[in-house]
Amino acid sequence: MAEKEVDRFRSECGELDDEVRRLREEMRQMKKDVEEGKDRERRVMKRLDVVMEDAHRGKETTGRTTALYEKEIRKARKEAFKSSSALVKLQEELKASRSSLRACQTNLETERGKASRREQEAFTAQYQLVGVQEELQKMRERIKVVEEERDALKTSLQGEEISRIAAEGRIALPTGADDDEEFASPVKSPRKM
Repeated sequence: MAEKEVDRFRSECGELDDEVRRLREEMRQMKKDVEEGKDRERRVMKRLDVVMEDAHRGKETTGRTTALYEKEIRKARKEAFKSSSALVKLQEELKASRSSLRACQTNLETERGKASRREQEAFTAQYQLVGVQEELQKMRERIKVVEEERDALKTSLQGEEISRIAAEGRIALPTGADDDEEFASPVKSPRKM
């Protein structure tokens, strides 16, 4: 019995040794797992620190970028407002220029019409002037003929006057050739007293 007890004791000891080995193995595995867990935790913490720093830098960068973006947006809006104001002003100037251009074109057309009328009037006047000059030339020729007739008549009248005066005996006429018979004194008839 004692042997059975010893065998049983040995068998229990063997089981306990196996149990202890198994527990030691589990403990080693657990220590290994704990070390790996701590190592993973350290790596995760490092990575977390890096990510947190990146996130912090990202926030700062985002903040700066947002501020710059907002500043640029304000600047762009301001420039857009100035541009729209300038555009409105330019549109008003364009409208005024178009009005002025229309007025100038109207004036130009009016002046062209006046110039055309003046040109037509000048042409008509020139045509009339040519007619008047022709009439004037005819009148000059007629005046010349009339003056010649007048001079001839005057000469004739002077001759008759001289003849009459000579006939009255106020002046003596020279006796001349047959050519001068025209200027000769008429023969007096004797007067009765």
